[in-house]
Parts: sequence; C-alpha cells; structure tokens
Amino acid sequence: MTDAAWDNTDKHADHQKSGLRHSKIAVAQVGGPTAVINGSLYGFIKRIRQLEESAEIIGIHDGMSGLLENRMSAIKPEQPLEWLRAQPGSALGAGRKSLTAEDIETCVNGLRDRDIHALALAGGNGTMWACRQIELKARELGYELQVIGIPKTVDNDIMETDHTPGFPSAAKFVAHAVRDLGADLASMRSFEQVRVVETMGRNVGWLAAASGYFKQTVDDAPHLIYVPESRFDLEKMLADVACIQQRLGYCLIVVSEGLRDCHDRPISANGINNGKQNGQGLRALGGVGAYIAEEIGERLGVSCRYENLGMLQRCASLALSGQDQAEAEAVGCKAAELLLDGHTGEMVTIRRLQNTPYRWETGSAPFIKVAGMEREFDSACLGQGGLIAESYKTWLAPFIGDNQPYKQFSMD
Repeated sequence: MTDAAWDNTDKHADHQKSGLRHSKIAVAQVGGPTAVINGSLYGFIKRIRQLEESAEIIGIHDGMSGLLENRMSAIKPEQPLEWLRAQPGSALGAGRKSLTAEDIETCVNGLRDRDIHALALAGGNGTMWACRQIELKARELGYELQVIGIPKTVDNDIMETDHTPGFPSAAKFVAHAVRDLGADLASMRSFEQVRVVETMGRNVGWLAAASGYFKQTVDDAPHLIYVPESRFDLEKMLADVACIQQRLGYCLIVVSEGLRDCHDRPISANGINNGKQNGQGLRALGGVGAYIAEEIGERLGVSCRYENLGMLQRCASLALSGQDQAEAEAVGCKAAELLLDGHTGEMVTIRRLQNTPYRWETGSAPFIKVAGMEREFDSACLGQGGLIAESYKTWLAPFIGDNQPYKQFSMD
C-alpha cells in the first residue's frame, strides 16, 4: 500500500497561528544519513512555509557540531525544495558529535544569541537524548525553547514508534542484495563455497533479519542469520556451516556488525577496527564478517568470501522504498505542526493502524520515553536455517513488496 493509506486530511487548514511562539525555527540533521532523511527535511520546511509564511527557517550546518559552533544560515523562502525528496545524504550536513554538559549549555546560549526559540533535530537515539538535554538546560537557564525530534535511523532501534524512517529503504536494500548474492553464490558453488555478508546494526538485528525476507525454505539463502540479541557461538556456527555446505554445496551467512559472544564481548574486537572509537566515543564496528570468514576458510578448508554491504545500506537511492519516502516526509510535516502548535519535548512517531492493507498515521511521544533507550529485535522471530517468522515478513511487506524467491532448474 502506498502513502494513499495515510490520512493526509489537512487538519491544520484552519490553523490559527496562535501556537507559534516565535518567528525563527532552526533545524538540523544529526548522525549518519539515510536514503530518506532529506525527505523529512522537505516535509518540515514545506509545512512551515504552508502554515506560517512569516517564519524564518534556519538550517544548522553539520549536525551537532554546527549547533555547538553556531554555524547556521537562513533557508531562503525562494529556494526550491523538490530535489530534497529523493536525494540521499544529509543536505544540511550531518556528522557525529558527543555533547558534554558544558556543550549543551553552549548550544542553548548559541540559540539565545540568535533569538531562536524553536528547534527540530532529525536523528537517532543519541539525538533524542540530546534533544531532551537541550530542552532541560534551556528550562534551567530560563530560556523559552521548543524542541521537537524527527526520528531517523537505519538500525530501527528507537522506542515508541512502529518503525523509523530510513529503516524501510535499508531493509529493502539488504533483502534484495542478499537474495542476489545467494543466487550468484549458488551458480558459483563449484568454485566458491561460502560467503559471509555483514550488515549494519550496532546493538540490534532488525536489518540482518530483513535479509531473510525472500527466503521460503531452509535451502534458500541466507542459510544462517546472526543478530546481536542472540549470543554468537563460533564453534556451533562452524558446525552448522559445514553441515549446510556438505548438503547444498554452498552456504550464505548474514551477520550483524554488532555480534557479541557468550561473554557479551563484541566480536568486532577481533575484526579490522580492533575496538577503535568513533567521534561519539562509541566502538567503531566493522570487520565481524571478515573475522568469521577467515575462521571458516582456515578451519573448514573451504573457499570463503567476505561481503560488507557497507554504507550503501543507508544511502542507496536505487533501493528507495516509496512507503519510506512518504512516511519520512510525513514525519517532517508532523514535526512542523507540533512546533507551530506550541508543543515541546516530543519526538514524532509512526503508528501502524493495520497490516493488510497497510494503514498508518503520525503521532508523537515524549522524549522521556525514547531518550537513552533502545528497541531490540525479537530474536524469537529467527528460526532454524535462517528462516524468519511470517509475522516479521508481514510487518516488512509494506516497505519491500512482493517476496517471491528466485527460481532455479530442477536437475536431480
């Protein structure tokens, strides 16, 4: 079902403008981009222009760094917006930056210096935490500041929303990529026996599990899927790979970058990044698949290739989900409406009203229910042999579409 299933009645047609407290509204894009983050920016700016022509929209450059360093500029009313709708990356610039308590106060003071009293931040879990801290600090300093969060993340780990814009397109990319890699490997089984495909997912397995969307039987790829919510057992994995490879002649494995062992240690510590940290003080993940592929090759004596789907998961416009695009724009619109209606301390959410046909609406949740929290994937949705629960496939269907697997000759 397309965005036609969204109740897009203009509930603000008689908007009185009384909710708008101030004439300057700042917006930033924070953290890693998605294929649809600019769609949310498009929806936000367009809705502000529709409902409050006099408002000045201020774009914050490079995410939290720009907010901290007071690097902002006005988005002129005559600037066209349509190009934002399907362009990946972050049009305002993004990046990662951990904020200290002192940084939070600096951000509030920077907004005060510019007489900005309304702020919208598009981001993930860390961004929603920052939103709450900025709002609390402004209140402590006696500065009137509205703060609204626009959710985005390919990990799909934000609470209080059915799913997060950016995830559907990433899931669509992963599902198609793994199906295609499986077909390729099946045809090359006489030369190459095993492939290990690595997906994003710091602490959650939503994306890795989506790789099984097209799988119908245990013989279809992917044959094994591993997610952070279930502790990884290398020895059992090796035994399972050997069994599958003997039976089928090949084996395709999907692993999430955030895999942890039975002692809760990240498998990535064995990988290419070896525990290095990024700009947010978080362990830089990656290389899990390379480590596992090396173990398989050396210990099972088979040809094993490592495939990292990498940044294409979050930016591939060729896999853009139309539903994701529509919802991203809608959450941007909703964020604008919340600010103009005088709301603060809330993140926009998506509510699923019905699976078939798919129906949904936007809503909101207080920061206190989302900041610093993480929504895990239910590992019970993963069965033996890489099969995923039909309930998860049904949940994914509005984003990915028809899930018929590829066919092959029967050559018994």
